[in-house]
Amino acid sequence: MTKCRICGVDFTGETDSVVMCRYHTGNVHLGCCMDVCSWEKQPCHHCLGVFQRV
Repeated sequence: MTKCRICGVDFTGETDSVVMCRYHTGNVHLGCCMDVCSWEKQPCHHCLGVFQRV
């Protein structure tokens, strides 16, 4: 299972949005990206893409 590069918690695959992060070189939770890296409370400029389960 893949873990978030910021908090280290596994992705559940059911409710988590995944951000491909250039700065952390891997996958991070959308909430971690917005809480830790962004001042605007949206995906930061390191974000390569946001993926959600449909």
